Amino acid sequence: MPKYTRRTGVEDYLTLYPDIADRWVNRCLACGRVGFKPEMPDGARGAHFLKTEIEPLSLNDRGMCRVCAAASSS
Repeated sequence: MPKYTRRTGVEDYLTLYPDIADRWVNRCLACGRVGFKPEMPDGARGAHFLKTEIEPLSLNDRGMCRVCAAASSS
């Protein structure tokens, strides 16, 4: 049996609830980092789990997190 880790727990949750993933989760196109959308309200379905398991992640207009965007511009 695979060992539970925070990452596999989040990935399993997002697989079980694709509607939550589509609506409230950002994934960087460059590095694949996953985070919840900062504009997600506290009362949203799945908000408690997402906010305790992953961090907020903003993406630029090209779908990249700030780290990847900074690396691509230098």
